[in-house]
Amino acid sequence: MKLYFAKDIREADRIAIEEMGISSLALMENAARAITRALIERVPELLSGRLAVVCGKGNNGGDGLAVARLLKGAGYRPEVFLLAEPGQLSPDARAQFDRLVACSVSCGPMDEQGRPALAQQARGGGDGRAVQEQEPRVVDVPVAVVVEAVAGLAPGGHAAR
Repeated sequence: MKLYFAKDIREADRIAIEEMGISSLALMENAARAITRALIERVPELLSGRLAVVCGKGNNGGDGLAVARLLKGAGYRPEVFLLAEPGQLSPDARAQFDRLVACSVSCGPMDEQGRPALAQQARGGGDGRAVQEQEPRVVDVPVAVVVEAVAGLAPGGHAAR
């Protein structure tokens, strides 16, 4: 199995964007589709109930935003927690954020202790009554799922690293 390093993937992205005319947003969307498909096929048991998707401000965060939107479209219940303000997102991540909001996926910040703030808000109804809803579960995507998804995107079907 051939492995690609981050610099190789960056070069492949550059070639796809600059030489082949594929937009970086299209690359992000394709990666998100592959990861979403792999999650649903390989580990559907991890996707039941409320699901927390934690996203940073860069393009990896944009991948997570796109995956959350696609999971919502497939009938799952993702909730997104941002590690940055929407105005701090990379341009592609911001585009994915806007798409996510248009699909009515819950999105909020992390609290001061690094916990999903929406989970804290979900425990109280705002009018004094408690909301009996489970907190979202944070799922760490298994590396095997990501490697399998990325392998389908890498030249020659080999895994990227």
